[in-house]
Amino acid sequence: MAAIQTSPAIQRNLEVAKSLASAGLPVFPCRNAANGDKGAKSPLTSDGFKSATTDVDQIERWWSSHPSAVVGVPTGAASGISVLDGDIDRKTGEPVGERQLEELGLLPPSAVKVLTQSGGVQYLFAHCEGARTSSHQVASNVDTRGDGGYIIAPGSVMADGASYRYAARKLSDAIKAGDLPTYPVHAVDAAILARKEKEKAPPSIATNLFIDTGDTRASDPETLNATRRLLAEAPNTLTREDWVKLALSLRVAYGDALHDAFLSFSERYSGGTPCDAKAAQVVWNSAAHPSSVTTIAPALALLKNAAGEGRTKEIWREVFAERDHQQPAQSIVLGKDQANTASDWPEPDAKMGEPIRPPAPVMTNTEFEQVFGPWAQWITDAAETKNAPTDYVALTLLATAGAAIGNSRWAVPWEGWKEPPVLWAMLVGDPSAGKSPALDAVLDPVKDIEREMTDIYRKARDKWADENEVAALVLSQWKQDAKSAMADGDTPPSKPREADAGSPPVRERICITDITTEKVADLLSTTWRGLLLARDELSGWLGSMDRYNGGGDRPFWLEAYGGRSYTIDRKNSPEPITVDHLSVSIIGGTQPDKLSDLLVNSDDDGLLARFIVVCPDAVPLSRPTVSLDGAKLTEAVEMLHGLPHGTDENGNRRPFFIDFSPDAADALHEFRGRCRVWEADSTGLYKSHIGKMPGLVVRIANVLAHLDWAADAGNDFVTHITVNHVGRACHFVGEYLRKHAYRAYGAAKMPSEVQAAKTIGSIIRTDDLTLFKLRDIQNKGRTGLLKTTDVKAALGVLIDADWLREIRATTGGRPSVSYSVNPKLEDMK
Repeated sequence: MAAIQTSPAIQRNLEVAKSLASAGLPVFPCRNAANGDKGAKSPLTSDGFKSATTDVDQIERWWSSHPSAVVGVPTGAASGISVLDGDIDRKTGEPVGERQLEELGLLPPSAVKVLTQSGGVQYLFAHCEGARTSSHQVASNVDTRGDGGYIIAPGSVMADGASYRYAARKLSDAIKAGDLPTYPVHAVDAAILARKEKEKAPPSIATNLFIDTGDTRASDPETLNATRRLLAEAPNTLTREDWVKLALSLRVAYGDALHDAFLSFSERYSGGTPCDAKAAQVVWNSAAHPSSVTTIAPALALLKNAAGEGRTKEIWREVFAERDHQQPAQSIVLGKDQANTASDWPEPDAKMGEPIRPPAPVMTNTEFEQVFGPWAQWITDAAETKNAPTDYVALTLLATAGAAIGNSRWAVPWEGWKEPPVLWAMLVGDPSAGKSPALDAVLDPVKDIEREMTDIYRKARDKWADENEVAALVLSQWKQDAKSAMADGDTPPSKPREADAGSPPVRERICITDITTEKVADLLSTTWRGLLLARDELSGWLGSMDRYNGGGDRPFWLEAYGGRSYTIDRKNSPEPITVDHLSVSIIGGTQPDKLSDLLVNSDDDGLLARFIVVCPDAVPLSRPTVSLDGAKLTEAVEMLHGLPHGTDENGNRRPFFIDFSPDAADALHEFRGRCRVWEADSTGLYKSHIGKMPGLVVRIANVLAHLDWAADAGNDFVTHITVNHVGRACHFVGEYLRKHAYRAYGAAKMPSEVQAAKTIGSIIRTDDLTLFKLRDIQNKGRTGLLKTTDVKAALGVLIDADWLREIRATTGGRPSVSYSVNPKLEDMK
């Protein structure tokens, strides 16, 4: 093959390599050849992508030897970048791969898009654990590049003049802005499983799927009704393979009719890590394509096994009974007491028309700016960029800042009272409310910081390992010398200082995700400062907290809120772990229904009452008109995490204690009096939450003071919590977070039949119903309104509230039951 001519365009590959290296991305040279040539794009180093480096001298040596080389970048943990690659159809040139990625829902609009030299596309993401390299496993024209893989860098020019180029913004810009989306590892894995399931041979299906009904046969609407109820009730312990099979069977039988029921069923997964909502959607999208599953039978078999044969039979009997009872009436005879004129009806109970939860509180722009000061605009921009409520971003910022400060600074209102800056925050909203994007706006810069910390740790660890090897040799020689000296009757030599390399370096951490209490304690015993537990979905973690350890988790986490000393016994070691200050902040999201279930089923041990909760209304869909200054938050978190700690008289680490100024203490004391008044009119978890609000004010005032300090870099350290900080915290907690807490906690103890009745009331008014049957309500598919017994109980509440009347009509057999709506409800709209 003829030598490649190093045109000026190709020579620019070296500049691309050096530019990426200066941005912290390791690179290595790859063979430059025309697309399709054997060996094109293969590594030119002996260790392949493992040789990648950011060392500019080495890079220049490589390109001196291979001046036409294109630039390779390792993917995965080595660079912090993972990739979804969509190939074209080699015969037609159609962008099949990109289309497949879109159909699977794997392309967030903020991913960095690269156009390859062959006409394909690459989407670049921030790497996360579990992202791996594969070919054609997601779809026929889709590859993945994670750990163990590499890509040709954007900007590289091939021998034939074709190049890799950005479609819009550059990777470096996305990293700087802090909004490079995380690689959707769970969704990708789900797509791979779905594809594998389609390629299997048709399964053997059991014939006894329903119940023994003699000559009775289920019609398609009845099967749909029964399937919807099974999805609503059956516990979800399916394997991932059966989960995919369920989606295929549901969709081939009923299209999108059971979409919401399938997603709800998926999110109830109780076999381990909670199901990712995006992964469930990807499985559903994948099920739209042809497969070996061709009937509803596999779904019914799986759901029967999950719900149990007894409950499955009950559901089918209910479905058949409703069919028998609800045939079209031959004649309907209304008595005088059933007449539907307004004059014959009493006034309906207006309270049943009130929403289950009170309206979401909203701060004015002036209030928001006063509370968050120099961070108000950043929070607003982040919320717009992520199309999420500002409430979500603000709480995530406070919890993250509190974790970064950690045990370095505790607030002291007066003698005998001190609080760590630990905050537990819960973002409540529907799946599309923007909880995860809001979390990403704050946590993505934290992940970047942790990657830098990991690089520093690895270098320190390598250096220590080398020193430790030398120390081991010195120690071995000293032992021999000492032994010889003692044998000769001489005084043994002193142990040389070089015989001990000291303790190994500690890997600093800020954020953790899903981790055991023993591991948390182990991390805190070495890092000391404190940690942030971040989870997309909190309810599964909270609900299963004591599943495996006989109740030991809740006391641990109660102590983690207070920053107290804690000792935990190891499973495989006689030595316990002792943590001087057990401090863990928490941030995550959940859905309103899941929170209600959690609150109703929870003991009031104070754990849930410690959470700050926001449950805002959804924001309108929009495209951002601003960009996010990720560097500002990165710099602030680094400053907060770098705050020095104090030491006691024995040289042990301890927090610096920041006193309240006298007028700040007075303001806090006044707020405590207001809390007493609110507490007197409260009950349950809401009452418990109000009792903890003075402590929240202390913690939030401390965090606000240090956020102010970080925004104005160069100031002296915070020495006092002022009345300004306390006043802002009092307003935020008392006039805003308190109302959100009532919205979340205050309505939690409402009886389930009353909540269901309010939901039916909302359906009646939205759909302008005047006469309906029980099955009309069930067919809406609303949570808590799928079982006949639940709907009947709710309808009974509405009858007692004079919203409805039951009408029985003769049909020649059993009477048909309908429900007439009070016409006076029109006056309540």
